[in-house]
This record gives sequence, structure tokens and C-alpha cells, in this order.
Amino acid sequence: MSNFYVWLLLGVVFSITEIFTTTFGALIVGIGAFVAAFLSFINVDSSYQFIAFSISALVAAYVMVRILKSKNKAFRKTFIDDIINSTCYVLEDIKKDGTGKVKVNGEVWIAISKDGSYIPKGETVKIIKIEGTKLIVEKEENDG
Repeated sequence: MSNFYVWLLLGVVFSITEIFTTTFGALIVGIGAFVAAFLSFINVDSSYQFIAFSISALVAAYVMVRILKSKNKAFRKTFIDDIINSTCYVLEDIKKDGTGKVKVNGEVWIAISKDGSYIPKGETVKIIKIEGTKLIVEKEENDG
């Protein structure tokens, strides 16, 4: 029964640590420790406790990654939909047939001119599409 208290203590410590780190790594270990504590409580052999700890931590990690990936895709799709056709400010010259930098919603992105033309720093550009981590932009037409 002494393993029970060790596993329980580990579960509590890692779960409390998670409150301060928010990386989900400590929570994953905590879940595994609680599973092992339960097995220790019902007098399962120590080697099986460790195996159950390892497997349950791996399963918890897999589930966490799946959940976070699905949430990130939903956020990313919404963000991309929001910035397409919006305008942004050129921070660093967009070189002819090259790249430059633009600022969108407080984030700096690498940008490429749609037609390969030079766009100087300070210009306003329209975001046409996103390719990987680069924005494809075109110079904003000034009416008047």
C-alpha cells in the first residue's frame, strides 16, 4: 500500500504543477500517476502499476495532442478567413521577385508581392491569400 501514497503524491504534485505551467505535460504525468495509484490501491503488482502509468500517460498525451490540434485548426481557419482581403502595412520593403515584411493584427508576417513587383516600406497592401507562412499581397489601389 506504500506505493499508493507515492503514486497519489506524484499525481497531486504534477496536477498542481499544471496549474502554474499550462503546458499539459505535467497533467499527462499526473493522470498516469493517478491510474497507477488506483492500481496500487487494489493491490496490483508494482510492475503492472508502472506499465499502466506509462500507457495511461501515453494515451493522455495522444488525446491532448488530438484535442489541441483540432482546436488550433479551427482557430487558424477563422483567423485566415478574417485576414484574406484585409489591408496591412509594409514594415520592410517587399523586394522585386522577393520577400518583405508586413504587420497584420499586431503580428509580423513575411510577404510576397502577387505580381513580383517592388513595394516600398510604409505602403498599404491588400492580402490576397496565404501560402504556408507567407502572405501574398498586392499594392492597395488609391481611388482619387
